[in-house]
Amino acid sequence: MVEFTVKGGGDASKPTTTKDGQLMASPTNSPAKMAATPKAANANSSASPTPPREGKDYGPSKAGDVDPTRPLLTYSRPKGEYKGEDSDPIMIDFWLLNAKLQGEGGTFRVRYTIDGGEAKFIDKWEPIWLSGWITGKHQVKLELVDKDGNLVDNSGYNSTTREIAVTR
Repeated sequence: MVEFTVKGGGDASKPTTTKDGQLMASPTNSPAKMAATPKAANANSSASPTPPREGKDYGPSKAGDVDPTRPLLTYSRPKGEYKGEDSDPIMIDFWLLNAKLQGEGGTFRVRYTIDGGEAKFIDKWEPIWLSGWITGKHQVKLELVDKDGNLVDNSGYNSTTREIAVTR
């Protein structure tokens, strides 16, 4: 979890760029303006197109507010679609806050299951590479558990299931 504050505002009439000047977003071609602008007018525009959005839209969370003082598991990978050479092996990765795994002197473990199969455990915070994926959709579930194997509660955020697609 990261908290930050943007100071000094910004000039909304200027495009947003990376530190190297690469265009990230432009006020002249924002989704709202593009929807309100006729296509013919937009076609003659000299503005650069908006870069494609990354990520996936998710509905609002049904969980509660995260307690930043309690242990928290944040699922990182796998996500999305894996094709060709990228489809084997596939990495499982995550972030931990306020939790130390058993292999590092703590009391927690990360339990994972693939397609509802046998649960396996990660006791050291490092990426795990899994091989043997078959073409199709798969469900990957990561959970932060205590020494007795019980899910560690933090408003519903310590158990995450994602669907990935594998194409050979």
